[in-house]
Amino acid sequence: MIIPKKIIITNNMIINEGNNFKSTRNVSDIKKIIDYGDYFQIYFKWPKKTYKFLCQKNLIVEGTINDFEEKFKNKIIKK
Repeated sequence: MIIPKKIIITNNMIINEGNNFKSTRNVSDIKKIIDYGDYFQIYFKWPKKTYKFLCQKNLIVEGTINDFEEKFKNKIIKK
């Protein structure tokens, strides 16, 4: 129920859609992004916290992983 089907980053917003949910957050509310190798988990500042922002790397369809990492280079923590 928390696995997203689509994550879109546009106009400084990040949108996460799943079968039974849709969440929208400001990119400026991102606290950190944990890189687990095959996927990223995106954490937000309080009170915008949610565990639904998981981004599987091989499902990136627009841009590249390098583009994503460059955009959020100050937020990414590799595990």
